[in-house]
Amino acid sequence: MTSIYMGTEMDEDGDYVDVYRLSRRKLTARKQHRCNRCRRPILVGEQYWRDFSMAGKEPFMEKWHADTRLCFELACRNTGHHGPAHDLCVITQQGRPR
Repeated sequence: MTSIYMGTEMDEDGDYVDVYRLSRRKLTARKQHRCNRCRRPILVGEQYWRDFSMAGKEPFMEKWHADTRLCFELACRNTGHHGPAHDLCVITQQGRPR
């Protein structure tokens, strides 16, 4: 299995751990999910992305809408996030590639 290094994050003990993405798949929802990026529901029949990752020794899964442009715009607007999501939001608002 090929993993992709995603950076570091702080765990619940305050220690920094390496984060690796182990898989990414584009799926069609068979049941409703909650988007990890914009918090809106992912409805049955909608396409979404699912990542399986490891932060240190802890596995975790993230799901988000396949239309990541709208997803990132909402996350940026709702949280004031200042990272990759914010950068994508700014690029989208400036009319660059969608």
